[in-house]
Amino acid sequence: MVACDGALYAAPIPVDGAPAVATLEPAPEILREVILALFGSESSDRAFKRDLIAKKTAARDHPDERGNRFTYGEFDLDFFCSLLKAARPRAGETFCDLGSGCGRLVFAAALAGYEWREAVGVELLEDLHALATSTLRTLEPIVAHTDEVRLAPCTLLSGDGNELIPQLVRSQGDKPAPWILFAYSTCMPSVGPYLCELSASLGTTLPVGSRVITTDKLLVSDDHGPWRFALRATLDAPNFNTHSSTGYVFELVAKEQAEGNAEHAAATGGGGGGVGRRTPAPGSAMVSRRALMRAGAGVLVAPLALARAARADDGGALPDAGAPRDATRERRTVSFSARSLGLALADVDTADGARVAVSRIVPGSEAERTGVRAGVFLTAIGGEQLAPTVRAEDVRATIARAPRPVALTFAGALGADEAVGLAAKARRAETERFKLERTREPAPNCAIRSRKGDTIEIEYETRLADATQRVIDSSFMRGIGAPFALQLGNGDVPRALELGIYDMCIGEARRIVAPPRLAYGLAGNRALGVPPNATIVFDVTMSAINFQTDPATRREDTGMALTPWE
Repeated sequence: MVACDGALYAAPIPVDGAPAVATLEPAPEILREVILALFGSESSDRAFKRDLIAKKTAARDHPDERGNRFTYGEFDLDFFCSLLKAARPRAGETFCDLGSGCGRLVFAAALAGYEWREAVGVELLEDLHALATSTLRTLEPIVAHTDEVRLAPCTLLSGDGNELIPQLVRSQGDKPAPWILFAYSTCMPSVGPYLCELSASLGTTLPVGSRVITTDKLLVSDDHGPWRFALRATLDAPNFNTHSSTGYVFELVAKEQAEGNAEHAAATGGGGGGVGRRTPAPGSAMVSRRALMRAGAGVLVAPLALARAARADDGGALPDAGAPRDATRERRTVSFSARSLGLALADVDTADGARVAVSRIVPGSEAERTGVRAGVFLTAIGGEQLAPTVRAEDVRATIARAPRPVALTFAGALGADEAVGLAAKARRAETERFKLERTREPAPNCAIRSRKGDTIEIEYETRLADATQRVIDSSFMRGIGAPFALQLGNGDVPRALELGIYDMCIGEARRIVAPPRLAYGLAGNRALGVPPNATIVFDVTMSAINFQTDPATRREDTGMALTPWE
């Protein structure tokens, strides 16, 4: 299960068989020409200026917002058109880009030749909305004077999608046609790979039959309510902002339809993704974790949150792959009085056997207020040690039945190897794990280590792991004369690189050997010349954390708040 603001959600369950693997196809040439004429490429100066507009507008209009809510990015055009085709648009449906920015993908969808009722863009930042409106005024007369392309009706809205989308759906009558909604969700503010808030909003708003396209993050389904998201298609492809991304196409189906198809698949033994449901334990409403894992239908935990929470051993030593963990280290007992604790649990395979770990903390929950963090192991309930064979679903049921207050004991933390292995499983990838080697030790006076949300600067070199050892990218090759800057946790770099630079000290250097699924995927990267299914080596040095270059700088001196477990 996935915890979200106190509610429990199930992972998406494919119905009518396993999800299809979509094919990357080039966008129609005339569409590409029009979009390039209007906006330039994703790497152009015009795209860079739009990024600056987004940052300035967010700082001006939303100064209290933190994190990566307003991260700006422009999605690959071929990738987008391929995902749109996989969603199988039908005449009379509505397309919507949630967080439409300058309107680039709204216009791409409107020019793609589908018979939309309308193409809608919803953007919160007013300056980007104004830019989209201005571009539409330029586009309409261009299209009016050519027979080569047709522009579907476009509607550009400024405001919060949670308010505007329900109004639009209601305005289309009692039985509106399904929608196709695109969300560039790679950098949306969500811990781990699940989009709880977005799922709940769209699940209760969009007409049944609507398709939702997300990037790098999964929708979830309401285990108690009437809606389900069925995973219909996936696509791994190059993307300029992230090097490589995974796109998902979901269909909103009625609960009865999802369960009926799943039960039919289970009864007949068919459908690689179909699973049956079982009677939940008292106090819980669970989908069988083992059945889901066998069926390849996703997982019930937030494993990227586990990977991001991976920490080094005491004294700065990296955890060795397969090394036993000290279960008594950092032991802490917390008393909970609320019925909903605000933490999600997951089964983790370690060198010592199966363990139960905290996979996600719900913002604003009692777990967050008491300082529990993702990535620690749960070792006892009410002073009673957990049995070595206990599973997370049984632990959740025990906690739900326990009288309040209930005391939970946490200890230790996931090693990087354990976390990354679980992250790979969450992507339905091969279980191979990346290799991480420290090539320069941290300074003895290291007082700050990188963590999610930090602005970091790295010097890096990326090369193929084959016999050629060809360098394909580096901070030096980018020609900016300075280290490469990014916000850790935003998904701005390949997954293995991001996971490998957590918990680093300033001046420390690491070598990361990444399997394809955690690097550039099965498709490779045409822009960088990465062949399909390539293993990649990253050599990276941490140059600065939150603009500080002295390893002895304390976190409280950087302006970044301390967490209770720092």
